[in-house]
Order: sequence, then C-alpha cells, then structure tokens
Amino acid sequence: SYTGNSSRIYVLAMNAAIHYDQLLQGASLYRKCKESCQQDSFCYSTALRIFGQLEDTERVCEVYQEALKDCGLNGHLAMSRISAAARVADVKTVAQVLDQMESRRVDIDLYHLTS
Repeated sequence: SYTGNSSRIYVLAMNAAIHYDQLLQGASLYRKCKESCQQDSFCYSTALRIFGQLEDTERVCEVYQEALKDCGLNGHLAMSRISAAARVADVKTVAQVLDQMESRRVDIDLYHLTS
C-alpha cells in the first residue's frame, strides 16, 4: 500500500481502480490522497468520476465544491462534474455547470455537451 505524498501516484491508482471496476477501493485511495497530499484538478476530477459512478451525489457535491475552491473551474473538472450529474439524470446540475463555464469563459466543447 502506497504511503507517500504524490497526488499523481494516487491519481494513477484511482484510475486503475476505475478501469478494473474497483470503485470502493478508488474511494479509499482518494481519502488517503486527501489526507497526505496537496490535491490538484486531476485528483479532484478522478474523485468526481469515482463518486459519480458510485452515484454518491452528496460526496460528488462536496468534492466539486472543494475543487472549485482549491483549483477554480476548468474544462476537465467541469466534464467530470457533468458526467457525474448525467449519471443520475440531474439535468439541472448539468445546466448549472454549463452556465458556470460560460460565465467564467471556460471553453465548452463537444465532450461537455455529449457526456
């Protein structure tokens, strides 16, 4: 078990957990990462994917708010948040994220509109 403080290592491990459908393990890795590392938008985006696939909407909202506070909005974070909302048919949140992107002049591309 990794005990270091590199968020990139945790992100790679979380992505492997997603790939192999080990989402609870991915969530556990995110908690460890949060305790030991400075998080970046890649870490937050991966966590949003994990909690979105787990359909843990409360945790998705928490992670997204932390990400906005720590990193600001970017296309990668927005895509992960849109995907998590779409997974639970939360059209209102999808529209809110797209509105945030537009108001903050974050490029909206095809991936944001088709997730």
